[in-house]
Amino acid sequence: QIKKGPRPPVTGDAGQRMAELGITSAFVAQMEGAKHAMCPTHDMALRELLADFLRDPEKCPSIADRWDADGRLMDYLLWHATITPGQCSFASMASTEDLLAAAAAAA
Repeated sequence: QIKKGPRPPVTGDAGQRMAELGITSAFVAQMEGAKHAMCPTHDMALRELLADFLRDPEKCPSIADRWDADGRLMDYLLWHATITPGQCSFASMASTEDLLAAAAAAA
């Protein structure tokens, strides 16, 4: 079972600073448990995230809200929060291992 819940008190993410700098469209994705390179642990979430962003970069602040409403993508999100409405949001992404384990448990 993938642990979900409210956003913990995270510091060090760029979302608040981007909002302060006036960036008008931003999405910060934290890959839970990843080291510097995300591909070995989060290839599924990273692939979906990049595809969504490249389809329409201006809509990136709503990625987490759209995924939360999508039955196929909602499992990728552990939690998410809006930093600046319509401009910047933040989400924590599940690892591929967690996603595959959850799918196997549900089968």
